[in-house]
Amino acid sequence: MSFDGRDARQAQAHLAARGVVAPAGSFYAYEPFNALKLPDPALRAGLAPYNTADDVDRLLEGLSTFV
Repeated sequence: MSFDGRDARQAQAHLAARGVVAPAGSFYAYEPFNALKLPDPALRAGLAPYNTADDVDRLLEGLSTFV
């Protein structure tokens, strides 16, 4: 996902204000980032078995309002 000239750190801050933890960075994967030509920083959002439907909705709504 691209943020139209905005940085992933801005997306991170936007989501954090909505209670979503989605860090921005390269996550110590410099070689894959370079090989795949991924933006650094990138935004990382993950789900786990303990996430609720409300968590997912908050993430999707936060991303929607950011882009």
